[in-house]
Amino acid sequence: MLNLNQKIMKEIFKEEFNFAKIIIFKNYSNIEDRYNSSIKHAHHLYKKNHRDFFYSANLDSSYIDYNTSTTVEFENIELASISSKNSGEIFETTNDKHIKRHYNNPFADISIHKYERWIKIDGDKITIKSFFKIKKRGVNKIYFTKKIQSTTITFNISNGNFNVIIYNKSRKTNHKKFYVNSFISLHNALNKMYQPEQKFKNFVFNNENFCSMLINTICQEKCVKIDNQFESKFPIRKIDYPIEKFLYIWILKFIELKKIKMPDDGIMLLWTYYPTEKYLKKNDRKLISSTLDRFGIKSNTNIKLLHINPNLNMSLLVGMCNLFGNNYQKYISNIPDVFFSMINREFSNKNDILNNNHNLDLDNEEKENILKIVNSFDYRIDGNEFNYSSPSYNYRPMDFYTLLLDHFKMIKSIRTYYPEVKLRSKKFDTFMLEHTELSKISRLIRQEFSTHLIFNEEMINTIERPIVIESEEEDYENEIKEFIPKILKTSEDYFEEGSYMHHCVSSYIDSERSIIISLRHKEERVTCEFNIKTQKCLQARYFTNDPYPSHYISPLKELEKRISRLYGKLEPIEKIKKRLEINGKEIISDFVL
Repeated sequence: MLNLNQKIMKEIFKEEFNFAKIIIFKNYSNIEDRYNSSIKHAHHLYKKNHRDFFYSANLDSSYIDYNTSTTVEFENIELASISSKNSGEIFETTNDKHIKRHYNNPFADISIHKYERWIKIDGDKITIKSFFKIKKRGVNKIYFTKKIQSTTITFNISNGNFNVIIYNKSRKTNHKKFYVNSFISLHNALNKMYQPEQKFKNFVFNNENFCSMLINTICQEKCVKIDNQFESKFPIRKIDYPIEKFLYIWILKFIELKKIKMPDDGIMLLWTYYPTEKYLKKNDRKLISSTLDRFGIKSNTNIKLLHINPNLNMSLLVGMCNLFGNNYQKYISNIPDVFFSMINREFSNKNDILNNNHNLDLDNEEKENILKIVNSFDYRIDGNEFNYSSPSYNYRPMDFYTLLLDHFKMIKSIRTYYPEVKLRSKKFDTFMLEHTELSKISRLIRQEFSTHLIFNEEMINTIERPIVIESEEEDYENEIKEFIPKILKTSEDYFEEGSYMHHCVSSYIDSERSIIISLRHKEERVTCEFNIKTQKCLQARYFTNDPYPSHYISPLKELEKRISRLYGKLEPIEKIKKRLEINGKEIISDFVL
């Protein structure tokens, strides 16, 4: 006997479709008679597949007759499909007589489809479900394969919670996904319910009734009015899309039931980064504080930043805070607000953001340099889209952040061999040069082997003697300067030179036409390329490929004189490969960047 207090589930909407898709093939002759003459003597050698009605060329086109050790070819049977007047080879039907007739017909390819969706009420819970089942059997096959897809959405209109369950079953594989209070998952699930797959194109779905029932059920007596700012507040797709109107109504209902304290224009923040009930309780139900708390970056600076722009790039903000470490407030407060502005409202997955801590331990100098680079950008606002430019590059802030991560990962790995390496650039242009050189060193380390150029000893002794020059500049009268020429002989030499000078000399080690000599004075260097055959200086480059200073003119002339006297002796005697060592440390074979 039914208890009067027991809640009764009420079905308020249901649609159901059952149909079959059939392809029929012509049966030209008696299949058994035709095959018996070809394979009767091979029954004991070739076992028929238990999934098929009869022998088929689909399995194998030949077998070996072990009595004669010769290969016997099967006679193939051509199967031609019978065209339907309406839809080519395939015809769709809801006629049960057609389905039964071809259910076990070996000359028919048949798939039986069942689709249904419904809305039910059980007290404070509203359940929406779509269910799709397909049974398919190919031509000549005995058994059907089955596939099931279902999506279930449950709303609790007393507390606002909602769940999305997606279930897929194919053969022996089962997949089940469960989402709690995920608006993105809700959006995707409702879209599938509203727009069933094209396999149902011959049936007309009552989507208008489906959406109106959904809205009336969720809102009940309270009607939520959609204002004229709907599109700017909730820009998912088209404004006239019925599912999106329902979603907008539901999110307003959700805010009301959860008693969430919203900032202006904060709907998309809630939609994408709902902080969960745990953090709402902890932060007096304030959305901004709760969201920042969940990501571990709650501070007055960031709260103010989100109030100014709730739609900022949360992934970028969290990533930069993690880079700056525990004292991130000091640095974030000195970054222009526009740096974190949302670009085309591209939102990142909140789970990816929660795992966005790369444990990069930066020192204070590196953090200050990041801040200087960010503040060196030339910021521009173009309509509603944010861009910024630099004299030589055009990067978005998120691109720059990704580049920073890559930069510090390389530094972390390279420090094994160069302990003093760190971020030293203070502008974006020099940062890019530094990044390029670190990339070259990283590639070198991954190679594990170094190229060694073996030169004539007389040639080395002639070139690498110090060059002593008396200063010709007025301010340095009678000053003696010593310049040390150094021939670059190994991969390590080339990469160290490129890293120090911020240019691309590291790529020249495989050049067959030239040698590289680094002319050094104290902390200064000029990198010189000489042609092996002509002994001419092809180029001489200062830091970042700038022209060399005037006090290098005389020592370069002296170096050219020495080179001119070494005709036929500049070319390496031998080029060999050795296991790479950097600063006396052998490269680890399992190096991972």
